[in-house]
Amino acid sequence: MNRTHRNFTLIELLTVIAIIVILTGFLLPAVTKIKERTKVTRAQTDIRALQLAIKQYESTYGYLPAAAANPDAVKTTSTALKDILGGTGNVRKQVFLELQTGNLFKDPWGNDYQIALDTNYDGKVDNARIDASSTDVPGSVAIWTQDSEGDYITSWGN
Repeated sequence: MNRTHRNFTLIELLTVIAIIVILTGFLLPAVTKIKERTKVTRAQTDIRALQLAIKQYESTYGYLPAAAANPDAVKTTSTALKDILGGTGNVRKQVFLELQTGNLFKDPWGNDYQIALDTNYDGKVDNARIDASSTDVPGSVAIWTQDSEGDYITSWGN
């Protein structure tokens, strides 16, 4: 009995590699879109958590975090807010937001979340800055950021 072993030729191998490369090229944009969508979802989750923590603080103390330090401050700094919500910067040392390692006040693209508060208690956040214009946002807290495509992710909906 004569057995012959057939090996792949160089052309066949190169053809298979080329097909794999082409298929990988088709998958890359899909993977990139999935990663971007994951970042947007994480930003929305962070914004909701920040907003809830600020509202819990307001419910507990009767005033917004920025008003505790400076009643005229519409926009609060992330360091002061992190201390206040994390428990080290409020009177009762109550934790309103569990802070993980890293900076919760940074969005998935590495930018600071923009946080503005209704410190004059008229039911709207005055002059929340988006683009070059300002927007009055209903409620006591406005939080927003911008994704890598330039779209805004806000606490008051899009």
